[in-house]
Amino acid sequence: MNGSAHPSPNMVDIKLKRGSAGLGFNIVGGVDQQYVVNDNGIYVSKLKDDGAAALDGRLQEGDKILAINGVVLDNLTHQATVELFRTAGEDVELRVLKKYWINEYTSNLGIGVFHTGIEIYGREFAYGGHPYPFSGIFEITPGNASELGETFKFKEAILLGTTDFTEEDIDKIMEELGKEFKGNAYHLMHKNCNHFSSSLSELLCGREIPRWVNRLAYFSSCVPFLQSCLPKEWLTPAALQSHISLGLHKEGHNESSDDDRSSPSGAAPAGSSHSCRHTRV
Repeated sequence: MNGSAHPSPNMVDIKLKRGSAGLGFNIVGGVDQQYVVNDNGIYVSKLKDDGAAALDGRLQEGDKILAINGVVLDNLTHQATVELFRTAGEDVELRVLKKYWINEYTSNLGIGVFHTGIEIYGREFAYGGHPYPFSGIFEITPGNASELGETFKFKEAILLGTTDFTEEDIDKIMEELGKEFKGNAYHLMHKNCNHFSSSLSELLCGREIPRWVNRLAYFSSCVPFLQSCLPKEWLTPAALQSHISLGLHKEGHNESSDDDRSSPSGAAPAGSSHSCRHTRV
């Protein structure tokens, strides 16, 4: 799963001008501290609000950086990568794989990662995770992927059938399903939006959604390494919350060393974990 500098549909070139605070983002990863299992790549872990990258608007947290000024970031240690960034000059060109990069790998296996919702009576219902023990079902404008975030792209609408339930029945159905599909029960592989859509479709019209839609979850049950290839914080809301809290804690400890570009050793501060060091560039 190591990145390459060959163009792909999800790859973009971003030119940034270094500001007083550098390029304005933190990186994580490297051959000596893999952020994603079996992947030596470099990822954007945080954007500085008023930094060059944030003001440019194209780079996002979770993006994978494949090259800087034409130099491929392949099998480099974290500190070697940091030095490349810090000596890259005032004008820096990045080749970036956008954070929905997982589709590029899984689609090669015929899998893909898809979000689904069910539209009925002009309303679309879907399911997502949060850290709390109440319903994770939410409603959006039918077919409006932008309400889910800028990395979502509408693919297609599939007619599933008709229902005998009335419009007045729908809210009660969602209330009941919310007891099963709680936010803190979400799991990317075992209880995701597609599982919800399939349950709702079966209840409304007696058929599940097409199986190819949730093929990633199915294949993960057959091929265990797929789940191990994903960052743990992608899988459940609790893991994500823990990851964010840990990152904020470490950021507070590392902020002074991250800003010190003249540090020759690049050693992690005492008490911090080398395997998840985030460094500002």
